[in-house]
Amino acid sequence: MPKPSDFTIPELPPFSLEEAGNKLTKAAISLFHLTMTAPGSAPSREQSAAVMLGVREALVAGLQTVAEVTRMRNELSTLRDGHRPQPHADPEKPGALCAACSVHGSIVAWPCATWSAAERILNHGKA
Repeated sequence: MPKPSDFTIPELPPFSLEEAGNKLTKAAISLFHLTMTAPGSAPSREQSAAVMLGVREALVAGLQTVAEVTRMRNELSTLRDGHRPQPHADPEKPGALCAACSVHGSIVAWPCATWSAAERILNHGKA
């Protein structure tokens, strides 16, 4: 029986949205071709293998895409949460200063542009 140290996690290539989209499109097209075969005829072994490989690659690409979007949203949430009213300020009243923007002596009212843009992207998908 292999030891846990014998298992290695393969190094994944950097994420590419274009490559993920290409894999998903390729899998969809191969599934479409498979469904368009003549009724009652079975696909060839090569065609079946190509469809299974395409579906496997599409699933991996989809999972990588979800992981990348989750990572980006987490980083954006962290950025947004760093731009908050100063601890002694009441965010309900105008004039509260942004804690992150005011660190260097700037006087920036909260909600600042950074917080507002991050909030719009997280909730509406665009700035």
